Amino acid sequence: MVQESTPKNLLTNGCLRGLCLSQFTALVGTFALYFASMALVEEITHSSTQVGLMIFSSTLPGFIFGLIAGPFVDRHDRITVIKWGCILRVPIGIGFALAMYALPHSRAFILAIYLCNFLLSALAQFVISAEASVIPRFVTKEQLLGANSLFNLSSVISQGTGIVIVAPALLKIGGPVLVGLVSSFFFILSWGAVARLPRVGPAPREEAPKVKNGLASAFSEMKEGWAFIAKDRFVWLAVLQTVFLSMSSLVVYTLAPGFANRILGREVADIAFAAVPAGAGFVGGLMFISSRWGLKLSRQAWSCVGVFLFGGALLAFALLSMVDGMHLAWALLAMVTAGFGYSLVIVTARTILQERPSPSMRGRIISTQMVLINAASTLPMPLAGGLADLWGIQQVLLVIALIVLSVAGLSSYYVYKTRAEVKSEMPPAAEV
Repeated sequence: MVQESTPKNLLTNGCLRGLCLSQFTALVGTFALYFASMALVEEITHSSTQVGLMIFSSTLPGFIFGLIAGPFVDRHDRITVIKWGCILRVPIGIGFALAMYALPHSRAFILAIYLCNFLLSALAQFVISAEASVIPRFVTKEQLLGANSLFNLSSVISQGTGIVIVAPALLKIGGPVLVGLVSSFFFILSWGAVARLPRVGPAPREEAPKVKNGLASAFSEMKEGWAFIAKDRFVWLAVLQTVFLSMSSLVVYTLAPGFANRILGREVADIAFAAVPAGAGFVGGLMFISSRWGLKLSRQAWSCVGVFLFGGALLAFALLSMVDGMHLAWALLAMVTAGFGYSLVIVTARTILQERPSPSMRGRIISTQMVLINAASTLPMPLAGGLADLWGIQQVLLVIALIVLSVAGLSSYYVYKTRAEVKSEMPPAAEV
């Protein structure tokens, strides 16, 4: 069964393969637009605060629309939600291209970038909830960890393709206008990949909804998701860990353009290549956790290990960047380790959030996680940029690393304590 659950073997599953292809093409276009937006804002303003506001425009919709995305997904056909999410991205890409052509280097130019990022992120809340909710319907329980690894592998490759290859090449060939047009083409391909997948309607509810219609019903269902997370210790811990790691990675993403431009003296587009070692580490982590080694520890234990690795790597990189003549080999090792640790957390946490709730609540649990991630990131994004302008980029990285390591220590203690309590509550074995 371990062999069958590896990402390579799961590619024979046509439905899962279609979902991965749809996600891949959509994210290539999305991250090409994100990177083009970030590069343009940095080159025009030379301000980490403005870059933070650009990323803020991408995190804010998660806080707003994530509140209704989960209940919406739980009540509708998940594949249909994904299809609409793909096709509605097309006019956003075209609008980005038109804005870049008609409003070059003006105040409205920056506002158009913020608006396009806002709309892309709003649609993503519904698509991500639908994708995460539908994966367990296409695979067995034993294959779920491998399926999540495959899905995340598709995600990281698409991010690398969009950021490292597509966006820099298109910016140099035809500028941001070409980025918008090509991204729209990728969004059309994304819709085509799921166009023929079978419908997956809402899972049967264990009990009738307390409120029948409208926003009141959505709000009631949303509260059920929050209550489940608060009650289930391991779900709560998985959400907490992903919130802190996502927030930390977004801070690094915010500071990366300034680090390349102001500390290394390189062009902003060159920082995309720094994602290669981190992506390699992420892929290595995915292959590791989906192999037989992933069965050596529990999901919760591997998640704690991942937080430690990510925090330790970030701390090492921050310290290395403060030393004159930073040794490239050690910096690359730190980035590989950070990617490896991040993958352990993301895959195991997502699997926990899919396994523990009932199928009728998966959308709400996933969307609640995204709401918390975006809520936790909403203030730190512009704040991190402002602090970097005031204190220095390396100093902010150091503080974030220490926070992540603190979360790792508390998580490990919590898992150990919870498992000890569960063992103490188990009835003694019957005497023979």
